[in-house]
Amino acid sequence: MPYVEVITNAKLNTAAEVAIKAGLGRLLYEIAGKDEQWLMVRIVSEEELFFKGSSDTHNAFVEIRYVGSFTSSVKQKLTQAIGQLLQETAKIQPDKLYVHFVGGSGSDWGWKGELLG
Repeated sequence: MPYVEVITNAKLNTAAEVAIKAGLGRLLYEIAGKDEQWLMVRIVSEEELFFKGSSDTHNAFVEIRYVGSFTSSVKQKLTQAIGQLLQETAKIQPDKLYVHFVGGSGSDWGWKGELLG
C-alpha cells in the first residue's frame, strides 16, 4: 500500500490524470516493490500553489505515504522517475517539484475496521 497525493497548479485533463496514476503505479512497483493492487492516488490540479514566490509556472508537490521504509537509493530513483513522469504528462519541470516520503508502521494504518500491523 502506498497513498500518493499529487498537488499541482497545472490544469490536467482526465487523460493526463490517468497517465500520472498509471505511471505512479508502475514506478512504485518497479522501483520500490509496492503492488498497485493496494495503491491509492489523489490528484489535485489547478490548485493555487506557489513556488519561489510565484505561481506563474507549473509546479507540484507529491507526497508518498507507505508502510515500511524505503532506502535512500529507492527514494532517489523514485524522485528522479516521478520528475520525468510529471514532465512528460503535465509539463512540470523537475526543478519545480518537491517529493516527500513518509514511511510508517502498519499499526499507523487502518483498513476494513482493523489496523494493518
